[in-house]
Amino acid sequence: RGLGDVYKRQVYTRSALAEQTTPAALALTDAISSVSNVVFVDKDLDGTELGGLVTWAAPGDVTHVTYYVVYLATSSSGTGKSHVQGDLGVGTNQLSMLADTPLGSNTHLVVYTKSSLVEQTTPVFFKLSDVVSYVSNVTFPDHDLDITDLGGTMIWTAPGDIAEVTHYVV
Repeated sequence: RGLGDVYKRQVYTRSALAEQTTPAALALTDAISSVSNVVFVDKDLDGTELGGLVTWAAPGDVTHVTYYVVYLATSSSGTGKSHVQGDLGVGTNQLSMLADTPLGSNTHLVVYTKSSLVEQTTPVFFKLSDVVSYVSNVTFPDHDLDITDLGGTMIWTAPGDIAEVTHYVV
């Protein structure tokens, strides 16, 4: 059966002689509540480290959702998952991942919804991209001729990817 299908369950009573002929019936609907549009931009510019804002869109129906749980994982299905932070209540659609969070062997961010009963089994994922921006070819010709004094202009080559660079600190 597909997602959201209605399942019918019937309950019969039975005695030593016979089974009831008219059961009690109940229609069950499988609840589906997954987040969508998971986005993460790595603002930690060091290699093998992550940091930045994780955002997602809430499910259309949050009736049974109590928490969102965000993990780093080694696959899109959540294999090898490790918490980024504790459970986040409904109404919170973002998480600030601290700078210097180790990437390790993780390749994905995965977001699960969680009800009062259980965490969903299939997450929504975002494929990670570790942004690295280092300056190179740093030079400083000292033009001050006094000992213990420095004077001149520091020169460097900007990183190839400066999309997340806001300024340089010398």
